[in-house]
Amino acid sequence: MPTVQSRLDSHRRDAAKAVKILQKAHTDSFKDRGYQSAPTRAKLRNEFLERNNGMVAHEWQIDMGEALLLGLDCSLIAGTGAGKTMPFVMPLFVESDKIIIIISPLNALEVDQASRFRKMGLSAVAVNGDTYSNEIHKEIQEFKHRVIITSPDMCLKHDKFRQLLNTPAFAKKIAAFVIDEAHCISQWGDDFRTEYAELGTLRAFVPLKVPFMIASATLPPLVLAEVRKSLHISTDTAYHVNLGRESHLEALEFLIRTRGSEDVIIELVQSMVFFEDINLAMEALEHLRDLLPPHLRGSNALYHSRRSKRSKQIIMDKFRKGEIKILLATEAAGMGCDIPHVEQVVQFMVPSSFSIWMQRAGRAGRNILIAARAILLVQPSVFQEVAPKKGAEPTDDVNFKKAVETGLREWIETEECRRDVVDEYFDNGTPRKAPTGICCDNCLRMPSPNHPELTLRPSDDSTAPPPVPPAQYRRDDHLKGARELITKWRTTICATVHRRRPWGLSAFLPDDVITKIATRAHVKAPADLIPAGWSPTHVGRHGGELLAKLDEYNIEFKQQRIATKKRKMDAQKAETAKRQKLRKDENDAERVRKKALKDAQPKKPRKPVKRFRLSSLPHLPTSPLIRTRHPPHSQVACP
Repeated sequence: MPTVQSRLDSHRRDAAKAVKILQKAHTDSFKDRGYQSAPTRAKLRNEFLERNNGMVAHEWQIDMGEALLLGLDCSLIAGTGAGKTMPFVMPLFVESDKIIIIISPLNALEVDQASRFRKMGLSAVAVNGDTYSNEIHKEIQEFKHRVIITSPDMCLKHDKFRQLLNTPAFAKKIAAFVIDEAHCISQWGDDFRTEYAELGTLRAFVPLKVPFMIASATLPPLVLAEVRKSLHISTDTAYHVNLGRESHLEALEFLIRTRGSEDVIIELVQSMVFFEDINLAMEALEHLRDLLPPHLRGSNALYHSRRSKRSKQIIMDKFRKGEIKILLATEAAGMGCDIPHVEQVVQFMVPSSFSIWMQRAGRAGRNILIAARAILLVQPSVFQEVAPKKGAEPTDDVNFKKAVETGLREWIETEECRRDVVDEYFDNGTPRKAPTGICCDNCLRMPSPNHPELTLRPSDDSTAPPPVPPAQYRRDDHLKGARELITKWRTTICATVHRRRPWGLSAFLPDDVITKIATRAHVKAPADLIPAGWSPTHVGRHGGELLAKLDEYNIEFKQQRIATKKRKMDAQKAETAKRQKLRKDENDAERVRKKALKDAQPKKPRKPVKRFRLSSLPHLPTSPLIRTRHPPHSQVACP
């Protein structure tokens, strides 16, 4: 696989270059100021251990923290949960009188990070339009906070805060600027939150030696180059760590996981795994083969349009014979693939349309004797909301990082029968009849929440975490009713509990926040109302009450929806029965009409039968009588 090999070689070269840059910084700092690497790294490691309840730091985290201490610009690519936030503040383990400024795109993320850093024993504060006050400004001015988590708007557009950062006495205290979620510079810098494109001007606020660090889970090469250019980061002197993009290939490991043993593969289920991207499919093949013992690596294969005609034919023949158990494929293998013994179809990441997913899902279980299943592995970006543009009017629409066709999104998010969504979307006229077997995961979950078919991991894996349900969003009448409920509740609370307060309805609960809360049906805890923009003070006092009312409304709406659906189905059944009776009556009337026409037609006279006298018949020879001997009847003895 030359493409994969070339990419791996490129990563190795980048890693080797980063090692040389860090080693050179060690040497230069030793010459300039007698810097000692070993005791500094020991200090970083020990402080990390103590401040994180015994958690041991990764070596790359130590490297990144030391690089910032040495004044090197840094770039870090690591998936969610890898621990990329920790190096942001590690310079403070050695230089406790310094300040780290972290630039973050979301207010909720700023508050969350500040809380995490405070638990580590670091004084941290989130500074944004919601939290900024004269008191906080004074605390920062007096160096009471060592970690300041803020936004590009505050650094570049807020006059008072910008002037504070630009003050020489304050600027020389800054140990580093960290740009979290740095891909936003490329994604938003042109026309949405344009201040992201201007973050490079922060260089003018501080001395030349102050490093800049960029971090993200998704920084492809072209975006990384654009971000570096925007922040004036030179690849010749910057320290770079790439732990790999967030491809979630580990989600496919259930295909080869065994029950009862981690070392021996007992059986591989005949499966087709579909991908939208050939390069990703190639990475997945390599990932799965690395997990298999050598004698089973040939049981996985890749089928795509770039293969030769003969190669594709050989692979498909082996898959048809069962020599290949797991076939990773693109759309090239989707149409016209009729292999009856496929037990499992997996779609890795959401396809472009509902029709494509149904076509691919239909590759499984073409033999009616096989209990097959189709699995759609949905990437997190499908559920991650994108903040509306600044100053935009609040709407009922929720925008997500990953756009998904409406029908497919409804199929993904529904808590009811998925086949009902399919029937409605494709206007299926024939109702399903019991028994339908295991209909879908939602129908199975209601009577058996812990059924083994509801997890992709083996049932005896006690370490397996429970499946995370997808985010749910109210739409149409459901959303309208929820918004009306919250608006009415807001009026009641302000007229009773807060009747003596000088502020009005919008100050207590703004209209745009009402829309966000009404939209998000997955919000179950009061703390989850804060990211929607509601004041933590009001959430603490009223959040539980509001969520309880929304829960009651959800139950009532669901019951009404079930009743409406039942009425609709009953009406459809009645209409179908009516059409069938009408068709039967028409057929009976047609038969009666045809019979009447037939009876009304004059009967044709019969032709006279010509009779012969016996004497006129030719002489026939006589034959001996043949006697037939019948066997005796069988007798069955009754007990």
